[in-house]
Amino acid sequence: MQQRDVPSENQEVTGHALAPLARQSPLAVPQGGDATLALTAGKRRFFSCDVHADIANETAYPMLCIARGRSARGEVPIRGTDIWIDAYTSATLTFAVPMGIQAIMVRLLSGTAEYRADAIVGRPRIVDTIRALVGLALAGAAAVIFFAFAKPHVDALAVPSRAFAGDTVQVSYTLRGLGNARYAVSDGMRIIASGPLSGSSGSFHFVTAHSAKSYTVSVDDSGFAGTAHAQRAFQTQPLPVAPTVAAIHALSVNPAVPISGKPFVARYLSNATQGNITLVDEHGVSWSAGSYNANGTTSFVAPHVDRPTHFIVNLQVQRGSSNAAASSGIIVMPAPKPSPADNVAVAASADIVTDPAYVVGGMPFVVRLGSARGGSFSGRVVLQNAAGAQITSTSATSSAPISLIAPAVTHTTTYYVTATVVDGKSSQLVVTPIDVHASR
Repeated sequence: MQQRDVPSENQEVTGHALAPLARQSPLAVPQGGDATLALTAGKRRFFSCDVHADIANETAYPMLCIARGRSARGEVPIRGTDIWIDAYTSATLTFAVPMGIQAIMVRLLSGTAEYRADAIVGRPRIVDTIRALVGLALAGAAAVIFFAFAKPHVDALAVPSRAFAGDTVQVSYTLRGLGNARYAVSDGMRIIASGPLSGSSGSFHFVTAHSAKSYTVSVDDSGFAGTAHAQRAFQTQPLPVAPTVAAIHALSVNPAVPISGKPFVARYLSNATQGNITLVDEHGVSWSAGSYNANGTTSFVAPHVDRPTHFIVNLQVQRGSSNAAASSGIIVMPAPKPSPADNVAVAASADIVTDPAYVVGGMPFVVRLGSARGGSFSGRVVLQNAAGAQITSTSATSSAPISLIAPAVTHTTTYYVTATVVDGKSSQLVVTPIDVHASR
């Protein structure tokens, strides 16, 4: 017997030919007749399906009709079966096959033969209903999930927390869903930058104005599943101005070698707004003090000393919260004390004089002709020692003072200034001794 799906309601099962199944050995069917068994599909109910068994017992013996169902758990009996069919009797039996039965097997038994018909049972309506509901639920869930993923979202839009005017600002974004995204940047009066965005994440940039302003960055993403919008605002700051710190660019003293009791001027170049300047000795004792002047000069009077003494000019200035300091060392020379008579004689007869008259070793001094001497220097002016060895020299010019540097000595030493003096058409070699004093 071949198995076939149960056809639609009230249609006979295709391929219902029966084959006798012998329990031990086949027995000949009595000549009185034969038996037929056919299965047809009945009404499909909500929880079961009807199967009709059309039986014709043309034999001279009663036959027992037994129906069994096959499920995933094995063979199970069908309610309303195990019915005797009398000899020479036709009958139609209806079996209510419950849900879960996949196939039905109907057996027709007599004492000498067995007939069997198998058929696949149709599905109860609840199965189709459940399948339809499950399909609808799955379709609905799929639609919800699809729209949830397809709906545009702006997950992130990051602008810098701090930016200066004129900077190039970079904005990063993260998008989700299906749609077309665009960005726009506004300064409150106009759109200064806009354009499309590609990809689910990335960045775009724009240049801010050179003046401080407020900016609004917005991103719009639209698609068939909806739209999304996000915006951020930030403020640019003006460029910071570098603070001007106090500085001292120069500090000097004029004259370079002050004379005891004589005035001298401290000159300086600074951008400070206030400060003070002091004159101290080597032990840090303050001898004089003055205020910082914007014109860059402060006047002092050299202290009274009996020998060359080292002093320090200290300048301390301030601008805002910054400070600066500088110092310059000077030698204050004692005032010369020659006798009045000798001084007059020297002034009248000296051919070459020095300025200052008190020459200190290691310090510069100026050489000039005495007031009683006419003419001018020519050639080179040379400083020699007592042995005639040249110590230093310089060219004589009519436009610039002639300056020499005295050699360093440990005690007062006599040196000689040698120069050629020209007066009209005559010239004369003049040699004048000078005393160079130790600086300590």
